[in-house]
Amino acid sequence: MNKKFLLINIFIAILFFGLGLVAFNLINNQKINENDIFQKGWDAGWDTAKNRLYQNNSSEIIDNRTKIRKSVLGNIVDIEGKKIIVKIRPLEILALPDLDNRIILIDSQTEITKKSKKDQNEYSEELEKFYKENEQYRNMPNAPTPIMFNEKKINISELSKGQLVKIVSSNNIIHLKQFTASKITILKK
Repeated sequence: MNKKFLLINIFIAILFFGLGLVAFNLINNQKINENDIFQKGWDAGWDTAKNRLYQNNSSEIIDNRTKIRKSVLGNIVDIEGKKIIVKIRPLEILALPDLDNRIILIDSQTEITKKSKKDQNEYSEELEKFYKENEQYRNMPNAPTPIMFNEKKINISELSKGQLVKIVSSNNIIHLKQFTASKITILKK
């Protein structure tokens, strides 16, 4: 009798649970969509994991929760006309690997420059001249000083595979696979 009573109670519980689900859906005029439920759960877990990493911030983990990024640093992987592919360091800890390679479009407004280190003697002379004219800055730790690099405009033809470049855009590029650059600066070969 106990087994029969237990089975009847389990059957009734399942029946009422099913009826409750059907009634809930009828009241809310919604169908159960497993994909939506899965996606909401996935998104919540993803956000929780990222927030957990941000809470345990270390020097290698940068807080990108602001979600605004207008520049990236990376190496040129390929060049196809006015389009370059750049392998970047991920902008977020849990960024999708698909975003490691960005497609950079170059238009007529894109400024392309190359930075090169000044000759040490030339820079030393500039520095000495600067301190003679601005004595108050000599012992200041964060004083404005002459820039150690030259920057000159170059043509797109001077871009080549393997170069380390800084890409700047006027748009937020944190989640964009492809975007137009406003400036490309070659940092080193």
